[in-house]
Formats: sequence, C-alpha cells, structure tokens
Amino acid sequence: MLRRNLIIATPGINRILGPVAFFLMALTISLYARGDVAYRTELTGDLSGKMARQIRSLSELYRLERRVPASMFQLEQRADRDVANLTDYLKNEGYYDASVQYEIIPEEGSTSVRVQLRVQPGARYTVESILIDSGGVLADSLPSIPARLGRRLKSGDPATSEVILEGEKYWLRRFKEGGYAWVKVLERRVTVQSETHTAQVIYRIDPGPRCTFGTVRMEGVSETVPDIVVRRELPWKDGDPFRESLLEQGRMRLLRLGLFSTVRVEPDPSGEGDASAAILVSVTPRPPRAVALGLRYHTDIGVSGEASWEHRNLGGEGERLELSAKASPIRQEILGSYRVLGVPGDRQRLLLRGQVTAEEPDAYDATAGELGVRVETDFSADLSGGLGPTLRLGRVKQNLTTRETVLLGLPGGITLDRRNDRMDATRGLFLQWDQAPYLGLDGDRLRLWKTEFKVSAFQPLSENDTWVLAARLRAGIMVGEDFETVPADLRFYAGGGGSVRGYEYQTAGPLDRDEDPLGGRSLLETSVELRRRLTDKIGLVTFVDSGTVYRQGWPDFSEPLRVGAGIGVRYATPMGPLRLDLATPINRRDGVDPAIQVYFGFGQAF
Repeated sequence: MLRRNLIIATPGINRILGPVAFFLMALTISLYARGDVAYRTELTGDLSGKMARQIRSLSELYRLERRVPASMFQLEQRADRDVANLTDYLKNEGYYDASVQYEIIPEEGSTSVRVQLRVQPGARYTVESILIDSGGVLADSLPSIPARLGRRLKSGDPATSEVILEGEKYWLRRFKEGGYAWVKVLERRVTVQSETHTAQVIYRIDPGPRCTFGTVRMEGVSETVPDIVVRRELPWKDGDPFRESLLEQGRMRLLRLGLFSTVRVEPDPSGEGDASAAILVSVTPRPPRAVALGLRYHTDIGVSGEASWEHRNLGGEGERLELSAKASPIRQEILGSYRVLGVPGDRQRLLLRGQVTAEEPDAYDATAGELGVRVETDFSADLSGGLGPTLRLGRVKQNLTTRETVLLGLPGGITLDRRNDRMDATRGLFLQWDQAPYLGLDGDRLRLWKTEFKVSAFQPLSENDTWVLAARLRAGIMVGEDFETVPADLRFYAGGGGSVRGYEYQTAGPLDRDEDPLGGRSLLETSVELRRRLTDKIGLVTFVDSGTVYRQGWPDFSEPLRVGAGIGVRYATPMGPLRLDLATPINRRDGVDPAIQVYFGFGQAF
C-alpha cells in the first residue's frame, strides 16, 4: 500500500516548523479530501492467462475504473475490498498461501494515479486424504451412483471449495441411494499442511435410519388432474426400500406427461427421522390447452414454419390430443395423435397417430398417408421404448415413373437419454435405435427392413461448461429389396441442416445424370462440434460434418464421404438456444454444390 506520514500540527510544532509543517499537512489532507481521483489498474504477479482474466472480472478496481472515486479514501476502500475478495477467491480455488496487496502510485506529470494490484497465488493445494466418518455405516458398501449425478473426491484432486462440496454431495447421494432418506452432514473439516501443500478432508455424516417408502402426500393436484394420474407414475410401492433414484425416476415420468410445469418429489420434511419415509409430491399444473408456432430458414429449403395445438388433459386422466402442421417449399405435413395413459399397463402409454405428407425435393415427388398404433414404455428414468403396427399408403414419382404402394409396418425403437439438457446439452449421452419391417400388401409384395441408429455424446472441457465437445454418429441400413425396387421416399438421404451442413438438402450422396439425388439403402453420418459459451446468453460453435449414402444395404464406402465445415452463433432463450450456422462444403463438386449454406432455427444442431 502507499505509505504516507501523517503530520499532526499542534501549536508547539507550528511555532517550531512554521510554514513547512503547514504545507505538509495541507498536502496530506489534499490527497484524501480533494475531488475525483482518476486511476488505472495494473495487475502483476505469477498468473496464468485464465487466472488473470478471472481476477480482472472479479476486481472492483477493474470493473469500476470508469466510475472515478470522489476521493483517495474511496479509492483505498475499493482496493481493500479487492484484497479481501480476491484472497477468498484464491483460497476457494485451492491457493491457501495466496498473497494479495496493492500500492497506489502517483503518475508523473498527471493528477491521476496508478493502482498496482500484486497477486501471488503460490502453490495450489491438492487433496491428500479423505475420511468418511459415518458411525456404524461403511460408506464404501453403499450402492454406486451414475457419474453424471456426482463425482467422488479423490486423492490428488485440487483442494478447491467446489470440488470438496461436490464430494460432499456425492456421498449424500450415495447414502440416499442406500436407503438413508434423512442423511445429513454434521461437519466438513479441511486441514491444510503448508509444508506439503496438501489438504486432509473429513466428512462427518449422520446417516439416520435406513428407510422404506411410506405414505405419499400430494400438493397441487386438482379435479382437472386427479391424484390417480400422479400415483400411477410413481415407480415404488409402500414398504419398498427407499432409493433416491426412484424419486428422480418418478419426477421425470411426471414431467414427461406434459401436465405439469414443475414437479418436486422428495422426502416429506414433516416426517423427518421416521424409518417409514413419507414422500411429498408437489406439482404445478400447466394450462390444459396450448398453441405453439415455429419458424426456421435454410438456404437450400427456404423458409419453413410449423404450428401445433394440443389439449393435455382431454379426458381428465392425462389423455393428450395433439394436432400439428408443418410447411416448407419442398415438404408439407399434417399430423394428429392421441395418447392414453395406463394402457395396456400401469406404466405404459397407448399412442394413436395419423399422418399425411407431401414432398417435392429434387429426388422425387411423393404423397403418403399413415395410420398407426403404438405402445410406449418407460423402463427406467432414462430408458424408454415403443412398438406398434402401421398402415402406409404411398405414391411416388421419380424419373417420369409413378409407383403406388400399400405397406404394413411394425416400427419400434429404444431410446436412452442421459443428457443434462434436451435442448442444450453440455454433458451426457443420447442413444436411439429405430427399426421398421415393411410388408407390401399390393401387387409388388415388397419385403424390406429399415433400421437406423443414432448416438450423441457431450463432454465439458472446462469448468462451468464454458467449453463443450459434442459428437454425433448416425448409421442406417436397409435389407430385403434391391436398390431399384425400394420406393424413393423410403430410401436414406444425406445433406442439409439436420444432416451434413454445407450441402443442399439430400445432395450429400450419389447423383443421377440430372444431378438429382438417388438416395441409398445405407447411410453413414458424423458430426463434431466445439461449443464455446462467451456470456450467459451468447455462444460460438465450430463444426465439421461428414456423411453419404450407399446403394448397398450396408455402408461399403464405395462413395466418398461428403465433408462440410462451418461456424455458428447461439443465443440462449428460456425455450432453448437460437441457432445460426454458416457452412461450406469441403470437397465441393463444381457446378453442384453452392459455396455457402445458411441455417437458422431453434435448438442445437444435435
């Protein structure tokens, strides 16, 4: 800090020093009582670029530099607050020997000053040992939990507050998964050793009684959404061993009904300590009717829009009726569905659906109508599946040839969804397998089986998910018929906003002599994105897509992969990110592929 010698002027001193003492006193007072004090901040110390940026963002001196303090005293108050706040920040990051100081230095030939902020973080402490003191319960004997629900504190981890608190949450979740509904932390003790720059962490935990599920108390249910609808979705019975994962599974099932805007499922605090743990289910019903509108733009397709209307509780027990329409220059679609809960089983859904589509891409012109019934089941909180028959009538025109088909199908699939956010995932995994055997009921007697597999993975590369690596794989095969006998609108195609960006719709594959897509009996696509969040609202993306289709029923790599690359901007909204992507084909075909494609819509690309 700037050191000043404050001279206290007394009558005796004034008689001795006279004008000199008066001048020094006036100079000292002027430093504290004069008008605005302009300053600039200078950061020094052995700091990484990332830490320096973080310190500047936390520093009041830096943030308020344009708001000139009214006096030197106010400037020192700012600097003192920085010393306290930055010291706390560095300790929270594991730098227990950190030193933060400042000095105010007058600028030569100017009335402004320079505030030199000196930060020496020192060595970062690591965790040496972890002790779980939980009485007679052996912590390592408790059931494990998925990695996405918590991270175990390990020896060698940085001794940061965040990591230590996450380790505490991990053990609380394991105790709850082991049946201890009322577990709580009595003490969290961190002892640091300055000689070795290590920390010892002790969690003192009171497990409480091992519990079973008790009675269920409801809040928020009403005549429009009776409690029978809620109880039907709860995956436990009275007397079952308590497991926290079943609470989450029940919460997700209730949210998926679409009847509630918020759902809480937790041990009822009014029964704390009871071995028969009462459960509180608190819901906030959504309005029964809803209208949605959507708009997107792709260079290759143009402007497309969609509108939907739904009644979420038509019969009073969660039955949903939904009508929707989508339209673009090359595809129009009308779809209706009706979902009934608890049919045929308690935790199943019966879905009746009908669809009419008209398509006019470069490859073909087609109209089709489809009616189907499907039974859907939730096997766990993140695993679901469905199966049911469909009747499909189609008419497709390609290369002056018109073909009509009547197909009986049995589509079904399984979905595993472990993403942390369905609209903007930063971690987790998504797997989807769809298949559909078709049998021709007309004169052609087609017999084919079409299956498709999709997987997406998301991995954060930095703290707070600022950097995220996302990857996608899509593969499809079709067996049972030769390429020429497969209807054009049932073949696989690649290219476009939801496929290989940089290529026009359906053109990332073999073309005929008129440069129209031929499609294929198998497909392979990949995507890799590096996502960077700049602010709470704005993010950037760089990506590389590749893919093509093949005439054979399995990808035989007879066609070169079409590769596209580009950049994008994301803007966060309460409904999900707005997406704007610009992409270019890497192995561009002269006269076929435009240089730039633009894509605008809602949600991440995958």
